[in-house]
Amino acid sequence: MPDLISLFKTSTRFILLVHFGAWFYADIAAAKRTLKQIGRENDVKVIVGYDGLTLDLEMLKESRG
Repeated sequence: MPDLISLFKTSTRFILLVHFGAWFYADIAAAKRTLKQIGRENDVKVIVGYDGLTLDLEMLKESRG
């Protein structure tokens, strides 16, 4: 995941992740913290997707500045 986040950071300020492997489900809370930390280190906001997630697309547009 770190390489993927680093790759996309040049194109966006937000990354929505929706498919995870077994590593994620072994400790979901720790995995979310890790992914968000990697995002902070790369100056992007990582959004960890889940069933039923709704996004405020206007907020995403406004944040592109």
